[in-house]
Amino acid sequence: MKKAFLVLVVLITFVSCDATSEDNGTQYFIAPVENATMPSTFKVDSTSQIMIAYKRPSQCHIFNGFYYDVDQTTRTVAVQFAKLQQSECMEDETVYNIPLLFKPTSPGTYLFRFWNGTNAEGQDTYIEAEALVGQ
Repeated sequence: MKKAFLVLVVLITFVSCDATSEDNGTQYFIAPVENATMPSTFKVDSTSQIMIAYKRPSQCHIFNGFYYDVDQTTRTVAVQFAKLQQSECMEDETVYNIPLLFKPTSPGTYLFRFWNGTNAEGQDTYIEAEALVGQ
């Protein structure tokens, strides 16, 4: 799973750097989760919010949803951005919060792995949290 995610990240990054829209030069890529706040328990077939905190690399980066991978009861999450091609891109250190909706379909313990970048050795790092899903 970890290797597959890393390959996906590298592939998306590589492709997003080379592939741009012919209309406006938009590029797409994933970015780290700064923090995640979620309930400790969930109910089956009930939608709950997990608050995801992230930073934009610049004002030219626009939130474009979540990367969300499901592997049985493990969920891997990262933030997706669209980067507009503009000549002036000011830095943005603001931390933004946006809800990720989660609706479990079966009871049990779910593991959430929020991707928060790579370490000095280039290995993916995650913020991990478990959630109990009951009837």
